Amino acid sequence: MSEQLCVGWGSLKACFRTSFKGPLSHFPFFHRPLTSLQIACASRWNRLFLRCGAKSVRVYRHVKDVGVLKKSERRAALVRYLADNPFAIDEQLAEHFSVSVPTIRLDRAALCIPEARERIRRMATGQHDAVRALDMHEVIGDIITLQLNNYGESVLRVEPVHVFSRTGIMRGHFLFAQINSLATAVMDADIAVTARTNLKFHRPVRLDEVLHARVEVVGMRASVAKCMVETKSGSDIVMDGVIWVATGTPSAGTSVASGGTLFENRH
Repeated sequence: MSEQLCVGWGSLKACFRTSFKGPLSHFPFFHRPLTSLQIACASRWNRLFLRCGAKSVRVYRHVKDVGVLKKSERRAALVRYLADNPFAIDEQLAEHFSVSVPTIRLDRAALCIPEARERIRRMATGQHDAVRALDMHEVIGDIITLQLNNYGESVLRVEPVHVFSRTGIMRGHFLFAQINSLATAVMDADIAVTARTNLKFHRPVRLDEVLHARVEVVGMRASVAKCMVETKSGSDIVMDGVIWVATGTPSAGTSVASGGTLFENRH
């Protein structure tokens, strides 16, 4: 993207002193009037084109992509970005596009895109299988897709009730409850309980983040289902691992693996 800028003679000299360590006498065209300065922004290189009559010099600088877009381009990019990241909140969008939060809100209003909370609610009211093992209000987060004995997805926006008041970090039992209740809800049974878990927490989760949890059933042995689970915030994985869920009513002393782990009823 190119942009015409008017710069003073002093700014031009300062630019060259930064870019070239040699004397300015190496550039005789400095004694000629400056006509224009064009800045072309690329993903990895910022090219300064100094055009003075028939002569030109290119100064290459390795800089971070500023990501400046015209309004129409930004709005088109916003639609594409939300198609891939439907749960992104305004603050995340503002950071991604390097604009203010009010600008993002104006863009959403112009495009008739609801806020994140409403987008989540609409997706949660879509078509999916009915939950059998739990009542809907017992599922932590909003279920957006569910296919019994196959997979399920839910979203949870981190609110003040979910975090420690002093640090703003999400309490671990809420993070676990989202994925655990979803794994239970995926089971096509009237009774389902957690048998064993093997989870890894990758980073703390903070207030106002939107968590996207996914559970996929990858195996079934007798009445025990093995589920691969993952919780993400944006593109970051904050927790993943395996949860084994038992269906039916386990008897005392029944184990899920050779290790002798007993069923644990978390209801």
